[in-house]
Amino acid sequence: MIRRIGLFAVAFLVLAVPARADNRIIVRTTLGAQVLQQALQPLCLLATCTVIPTGLGDPSNQLFVVTTSLDAKTLLNLVLMVPGVLDAELDQLISLVGGMNTGSPANAPTALLDSTSLTYYGSNVWNGYVNQPAAQTVRVSAAHSPPFSVTGSGIVVADIDTGVDPNHPAFARVLLPGYDFTRNQSGASELNDFPSSHPGCTTSTCTTESNVNQSSVAILDQSSVAILDGNSNYAAFGHGTMVIGVIHLVAPSAFLLPLKAFGANGTGYLSDILHAIYYAVSNGANVINMSFDFPTYSPELATALDYALLLNKQGNTNESHAAAAMANAVSMAGQDMGNGRLDLVLALQALSPQDFTISAAPATLTINAGQPATYTVTVTPSNGFNQTVTLGCGGFPLASTCVITPPAVTLDGTNSATATVTIQTTARSAAPLAIPLRIRPLPPVVAVGLVYLLVWLACLFQFTARRFGQDPCQRPGLSAALGLFAILLYSYSCGGAAAPVSIPSPSSPQPSPTPFSLTLNPTSVNGGKSSTGQITLSSPAPSGGTIFSLSSSNTSVATVPASVTVAAGSIGALFQVSTMTTANSTTVTISAANSGVTHTASLTVT
Repeated sequence: MIRRIGLFAVAFLVLAVPARADNRIIVRTTLGAQVLQQALQPLCLLATCTVIPTGLGDPSNQLFVVTTSLDAKTLLNLVLMVPGVLDAELDQLISLVGGMNTGSPANAPTALLDSTSLTYYGSNVWNGYVNQPAAQTVRVSAAHSPPFSVTGSGIVVADIDTGVDPNHPAFARVLLPGYDFTRNQSGASELNDFPSSHPGCTTSTCTTESNVNQSSVAILDQSSVAILDGNSNYAAFGHGTMVIGVIHLVAPSAFLLPLKAFGANGTGYLSDILHAIYYAVSNGANVINMSFDFPTYSPELATALDYALLLNKQGNTNESHAAAAMANAVSMAGQDMGNGRLDLVLALQALSPQDFTISAAPATLTINAGQPATYTVTVTPSNGFNQTVTLGCGGFPLASTCVITPPAVTLDGTNSATATVTIQTTARSAAPLAIPLRIRPLPPVVAVGLVYLLVWLACLFQFTARRFGQDPCQRPGLSAALGLFAILLYSYSCGGAAAPVSIPSPSSPQPSPTPFSLTLNPTSVNGGKSSTGQITLSSPAPSGGTIFSLSSSNTSVATVPASVTVAAGSIGALFQVSTMTTANSTTVTISAANSGVTHTASLTVT
C-alpha cells in the first residue's frame, strides 16, 4: 500500500506541472533515438515525450531533441538519471540581436538608395550596395586591390540566419542551395516565411515611411518593404539576405552557404543552430558566420564550435589568422556607422583556403600481426604554397612504430612532394596455458566429522525404515550410495594429490591502459579567454567509453571540468579550459589521468 501511494504521489507531481506542447530539451546519449524513446516512456507517464529520430548531425550521432508536454526543467532532471544519457540541456529559444527592422528608409543615406545598376564581380547590383558608406569604412577596395587582392576565392562561407532571397541577382554566381532547419528541408529561402498574398510595391506604398533596417534597403526586394511596417511577425525578415549581402560585398568570390535556423520573427531554437553548425562542417564550410548572441551558456554549442574549429585547422598553416587557430569563435564588431570597425584585410586573410592537401596510397591496407605496412603520402601545394610541411603520424596499433621518410617536405608551389610511411606491427605473443582449477581439500578434522555425520544419517535412515515395518535389506541401494559417498569424500579430502591454487598477488601486472595524449590550443591566452583541451587515444575507446579525470594546478587562474569522456568507438574528446584575469603572466598545468597514467600540458595566462 505504501508503494502504491508513493508511485501515485510521483505521478501526481509530474502531471501537476504546467504543460506546454513546445517544451524542448537537447540530449546527448549513447542509446540512440529508439532506445531513448523507450527509456523515456516510464518517466513521462501520461504526458507526451517524443524523441526526434533524425538527430542533430553530430559526428558521433549522439545528439537528439526531445519535445514534451511536461515542464522542460522537470524532464531535464529526470532524463539525466537515465543510464546512457551523457548530458542534457534546455533547447533555448534565441533571438537575433540587432537584426530587428528599425529605422526608416526615409532617413537612410542618399547613397544607400542609389538604384543605378552596375556589375560587381559578374553580378548585377545597385550602386548603393557596392558604394555604400560602410564599404569605405571597412576598406573594401583596399582589400580587393594589390598588394592584398583578397576576394575569398575558393572559400565557402556559411551563414546561420533567417535564410536568403534565392532569386537575388547579387548572389547568382556564388549562392549554394543551403538548408532550412526550421522546416527540415533543402533550400534556405526566407521567402517561405513571406505571405504569398502580400501587397505589391507601388509609388505610394514604397515611398512612405516603412520600418526596415537601413543597411537592408540596398539588398532587400523593395516589394517587401511595404508590409514590414510594425508587423512583429516579420521583425527580422530580410536579415539573412542582408548579412549574406555584406559577406558577398567583402568576399565577392566566396561561395555562400545559407543555413536557415531562424524565422522571420527573429527567433530560432538552439538545436537548429547546432544542427546548422554540424551541417556546415560536413558540407565543407571554411567559415561559419553567426550574427546573434546567446543569453545563456550552452555546453553543446561550445562542443559544436570546438569541433568546427578543430576540423578547419587541418591543412592550413596560416594559424595566426585562420579561424581554426582560435580556441573559440572569432568575434568581429558589428558594422554600424560609428559603432565598431571591421578590419577587412585581416578578415579576408582569415578566409584563405588551405595551403596544401594530403593523400595516401593505398587508402587502406590489411596485414597480419608482425608484418609491416607501407604507404606513400603525397603532399600537393595549393595557391602557390612553397613552404616546408612537417609530417607526423598517430593512431596506429599498440606496440607498433611509425617511421616517416623524409619527416618533412618542402613544396615549390607547383609540384607535389612524396614521403614514405612505414608502420611496423608486433606479432601476437603465445597465450599461457590454462591451469585447471582444483578445489582446495578440506581440513582432515572437518572431513572426518562429515564422514561420521553421514554414517549417523545412514543409521538413522535404517532405524526409521524399520520403525515403519520395511526391511532395510530390501532397499540396500540408498544405504550403499551414502556409504560410498562418505568414502569418496574422505579419500578426496585426505589424499593430498591436488596442488593448491595459485592466487595472483595484488602486485601482479594488470592490462596496460590505452595510451593517450593531451594537448591545449592555444597554449597561451589572455585572462578571461578560454583554451580548448584535446585528449587523443591511440585506438578507439572500448564499449562504455573511457573517462579521464581533469585537474588544474591553479584553479584561481584556470579551471577545467572534473572529467571528460571519450565516447565508445571514438579516439578523442574536447574540453574547455576557462581562465580568469590575472595581474601577472601565470603558467598553469592542466592534467588528465586514466588508469594510473597522468599526462600534463601547460597553459600560459597573461
